Amino acid sequence: MSQVQEITICERYGEKKSEVGWKNYEHESTRNPFTYPDGDLFRFRSDQLKKKKEEKQLVKNQKVHEKTTFASRAASRSVSVRKTISDADETVEHDEESFEKSLKSDPSWILSIAKRCSCDSKSVKDYITKKREMFLAQYTVAVKQEAIRTMEATALEEEKHINDSEKKLEEDTLAFEEFLKENDRNSIEALKMAEQETRIKLDKNAEIRHATGEMMSITSDIARNEEILKEFLMYEEFLRKLSPPDWQEQQYNKKIAHKAKKKEKEKKNRESVMFPALVKRSDSKSTRILSKADSVKELKSHTRQKSLPESKRSSTRSTVYSPLEDSDSEEEPEIYFSDPHQLLHIFTELEEQNLSLILNCQETHETLEEIRERSQIIQNKLKGKTDTLKEHREKLHMACIEQEEKAAQLELRSRLFCFGEFNSQEQDKLLDMLNQKISQVYQTCIGESETTISTINMLSSIERHIDELYEQLETVSRDILEAAQKTKKKERRLRLREEKLKMQLLHQEERLKRALARATADPKKQTGRRLMPRSAPPKTKEKTSEDDHTLRVQEEYRYFFTWQ
Repeated sequence: MSQVQEITICERYGEKKSEVGWKNYEHESTRNPFTYPDGDLFRFRSDQLKKKKEEKQLVKNQKVHEKTTFASRAASRSVSVRKTISDADETVEHDEESFEKSLKSDPSWILSIAKRCSCDSKSVKDYITKKREMFLAQYTVAVKQEAIRTMEATALEEEKHINDSEKKLEEDTLAFEEFLKENDRNSIEALKMAEQETRIKLDKNAEIRHATGEMMSITSDIARNEEILKEFLMYEEFLRKLSPPDWQEQQYNKKIAHKAKKKEKEKKNRESVMFPALVKRSDSKSTRILSKADSVKELKSHTRQKSLPESKRSSTRSTVYSPLEDSDSEEEPEIYFSDPHQLLHIFTELEEQNLSLILNCQETHETLEEIRERSQIIQNKLKGKTDTLKEHREKLHMACIEQEEKAAQLELRSRLFCFGEFNSQEQDKLLDMLNQKISQVYQTCIGESETTISTINMLSSIERHIDELYEQLETVSRDILEAAQKTKKKERRLRLREEKLKMQLLHQEERLKRALARATADPKKQTGRRLMPRSAPPKTKEKTSEDDHTLRVQEEYRYFFTWQ
């Protein structure tokens, strides 16, 4: 079948071609497996999948002896493919013959063949390619025309936007120019105002400097005058203290009277302020003058306090406060002394008094030093005595404790003797032993014992001898006691050292004996397993009840503290 026939079939008989196409494809696929079907590919794939599923299902349902291997299946497939190819060739040839007959009977087909009989296969291919190129060109032209239309529409919109933005720019430029003009105007006005303010500021600074200079000069004058006033007030106070006390009392009474008059005047001034119609003009003038004077004084004092620093203020308050308050500027200060010789006479008297006082002070100082030395010596002596007494007290305390312990032991032994546990023979033996020991102590302390003396007399004589020794020890100096203590300590140390050496020697001898015994002893052969250390079992504590405890205490009390 030629390509021209296929094109005409596609143009005129599309339905017939789709039916026959599968058959042609099956025939061509047997010859060439890489040909592409002209019909519906998806339907072809679905048919193939269905066939594969059916084959799988058949294989699953088969029995074991009916199933075959992959090689046998491939061989059977090749046989079936050959059969289908032969069957397809026969059917294709039959179909082609029937199709050619039907086409030959069609006049349109004859005319088309007549028209294209001179055409070659190359011209058909060129025609198809040209048609394709034309279609592509038309498609590109249509796409580009559409793009041109959209671009023109966007260009028109952009032009509108540009025109609007240009108008806005013009408006903004006009507004910005107006803003710049206003800003220039404001800056010029601000510069003018700043120049005026700077001029005013410079004038004010000059005035302030002038005023501060005047104020500093005034404050320096005030400080200088205050220092002079302090000196004068100090001199006045000095002269006032030198004056006799009777005259001082008179001046004090005068000041009190003057203060009372001043208070009465102030009351009158207040009444005149409260009731101006009742007071005369003259009184009002006087009160005004007084009030002005008071205000001037207050201002002066306030400025002085501000100008002076804190330390100076405190010093002036402490030194000049009382005279300034007491003294009035209106009245002249009264002085008791009329002639400077009076002051010289008073100064000489004061110098003599000072000299006598200085001599008295020196004498008292010397006596004080002597008293201090004596008191120091007495204190040292008392301290030594107190130390010795303290030591003696401690020794006595220790001796008392020992005697109390001995007395307790003796009391316990006496009770034991009285309890009746020991026999009379054993008691006699113990008493004889005590008598022998007391006689030995008596011999060592006092001398040879008399045969007739009793044990109690011996003990009393031993106590008397110990008391005498204590009294002698008190009279002995401390250096001798310390030397004796040192010698005793040395002897004790030597004795302890000798005992220690003896113990070491004994221990060494015992070790040597044990070593010799081990060396000479027969060797022991260990039989059996070696002994292993085991943990000791826990000790069981016996619980003692309160009743048992009380019973035991009662028994002990009966045993030790009851008389029979």
